[in-house]
Amino acid sequence: MDTIKAHVNADTISRKQLVEIGTLLNNAARVKEIKEDGVGWFVFAILQRSNNQVSIHDFATWWAGEELYQDLCNYMASTFTSCALAERQGSTLRFKVNSPGEPLSSLFAKLEQTRLRFSVASYTLGQTSLEMVFNNFAAQQEEEKGVARGVVVAGH
Repeated sequence: MDTIKAHVNADTISRKQLVEIGTLLNNAARVKEIKEDGVGWFVFAILQRSNNQVSIHDFATWWAGEELYQDLCNYMASTFTSCALAERQGSTLRFKVNSPGEPLSSLFAKLEQTRLRFSVASYTLGQTSLEMVFNNFAAQQEEEKGVARGVVVAGH
């Protein structure tokens, strides 16, 4: 934050300075997410109501949260055999982990390590039901086309 403050010589950052600040922080691409429907919606809202200025504190809080989010996603991907982010709603994340043959006790141990390392408030672990597996399989099947034998189609 001191590097940013020295660079902007103020307690606020203008919309024009955001890309430059993102470059200083080695992630100019993240600044592109400062939009109404992006992960930077919080900073976007502040810019909209405060004459295109955001406090260094608010910007740094958002940036640090995004760094933590990225670190957590990277950690999950390196900790579990197959892991993908399934959903993100604010600070609530849902991952899909596919670790066939790994005991639940091992998965719980890994999740507990993750909770401690990243100060995760809570987590749940559930197995995919047979119904969910069937529905997923059915959704992946190509729809059958053509006429079934023994069925008469009107007009043919």
